[in-house]
Amino acid sequence: MRKRSYFIILLAIIILGFIFSPLIIKKLLIRYIDEKFSAATAIESLSFSLDKIKLKEVDIKSDDFRFKLGEAEIDFSFEGFLKPELGLLKLSGPELKITDLDKFRQNILVFAPVSADNKEKKQKPQVFKLSLDNASLAIDESPELYLGLEFSFRGSFAASELIDLKNLKIDRFDYRNKAVSLSFDLEQVKGRNMILHLDSIKHEDREIKNISLPLEIGKDSITLKESPLYVLGEGNIEGKLQYTPPDNFCVNLILKSASFNFLIEFLGQDKNVIFRGPFAGVIDLCFKAGQVLSFDSSLESSDNGVVHLRKEVTFDFLKQYLDKKSLKELVDSFNNYTYNSGKIGLKMKGDTISVHFDFFSQSRGRRNVEINYHLPQGG
Repeated sequence: MRKRSYFIILLAIIILGFIFSPLIIKKLLIRYIDEKFSAATAIESLSFSLDKIKLKEVDIKSDDFRFKLGEAEIDFSFEGFLKPELGLLKLSGPELKITDLDKFRQNILVFAPVSADNKEKKQKPQVFKLSLDNASLAIDESPELYLGLEFSFRGSFAASELIDLKNLKIDRFDYRNKAVSLSFDLEQVKGRNMILHLDSIKHEDREIKNISLPLEIGKDSITLKESPLYVLGEGNIEGKLQYTPPDNFCVNLILKSASFNFLIEFLGQDKNVIFRGPFAGVIDLCFKAGQVLSFDSSLESSDNGVVHLRKEVTFDFLKQYLDKKSLKELVDSFNNYTYNSGKIGLKMKGDTISVHFDFFSQSRGRRNVEINYHLPQGG
């Protein structure tokens, strides 16, 4: 009889444990998040089994960010006795809005993996799958630093390295509150080789569409193999994007026989600027947290072309960047100017952007113009 009583008590404890443990785990999770991020956290429901945890309607508010989530599913696998490893992290409708990027970055770095100089470093890294459906990201620190994204993602990671990308789709891109509708996806060909299918980029009533580019995805880089690109006329493009943690990016692009008529039209400046002729050269750009750190471009043409700036309307387009004297010099120099060869250099050093035009024409003579634009404080 006593053994039966013990069994009933044990069974009752187990049943009560399954009933109340989700509440306990939810409270512990909320407390952990609140303490880690100095946040106020709400979770509508939490359920779990031996290999899965589900969360619904998560809302985390902090001074530097707000994170909302419709549903999360976390699947575990067991490599050894009581040694769970993350197998799948699936988030539906995650929304992240960042209002203080520096502070948010410092909070996130707490979770960055720490390197070890012992034998554990040689262990096989844990592999897990990440799925993001209908995700949105907004960096809304100021009008000068605003970035909005709507996207979906499916891929696999080993530690912090992307090892398999099944799908990445960007549905909308918004920079400094200038909406650009952007839609693309990445198709895995073999290993790290991908094809970027750019379905559409829309800006106001203009559109670029149906572009495919071959990419190779590395641990800290993306390489673009040489490819024709119709937005550059008959030109080819190749390049590389290099990433240095936590948020430094550098882009190197090599252009061959590129013309810019289509891009000028896409940007809505075809009524202000005529710029014909093939160019070849290099563009180097580095930026951090959405801000440009350095820019260095050198383009050269050995073929005939035309440069024309329409004075009466170009002033409105350029006056926000140039003083009146520099603008007049630029417009007067390139009024219906036909050239036989030319060079364009653009360089950014500190708060100064220098633009150098050096063109030669057998009929109109040489045009050698350099303009320096000083960025405003904080710009």
